[in-house]
Amino acid sequence: MDMDWMKSEDIRENELELFCDSLVGNLMKKYEFTIDYFDSRYGLLLDKENPTSLNFCVALLMEILSNLNPDHKLWDKIKYATFLLNLTTRNIEFAILYDIFHQVEMNVKTLQWNWHEAQVKAYLKERIAEKIIVKDDVCSLPDVNDI
Repeated sequence: MDMDWMKSEDIRENELELFCDSLVGNLMKKYEFTIDYFDSRYGLLLDKENPTSLNFCVALLMEILSNLNPDHKLWDKIKYATFLLNLTTRNIEFAILYDIFHQVEMNVKTLQWNWHEAQVKAYLKERIAEKIIVKDDVCSLPDVNDI
């Protein structure tokens, strides 16, 4: 499979939506091995026979999600953590993604947010766009070396 498109700067603005939709669509799929749950549409798995610990963790979380009912109180928290860890497999700095996730945890605690609410998804989408997605207008700026 050609993975050249899968670079940190190539995160699609609707990637979180696509990931969430794919989870619901894959609830009935059951695999024999944990690593088979890794979804290469959202993360980078270079060697299925010798996955990294991060690849294995993402696959394990996907397996857990496929065996949980979406009404389970941890479903959405695990879903968002899995999505962010998938991005980490694409060489996006974990500290940035953890900061986003931890801020949601803080908002759940201090602002009484619920992981199931749309505002959590909107917040994540907004922070990912703000901190990770390279905008076209930024790409058109002159290089610092050219100034």
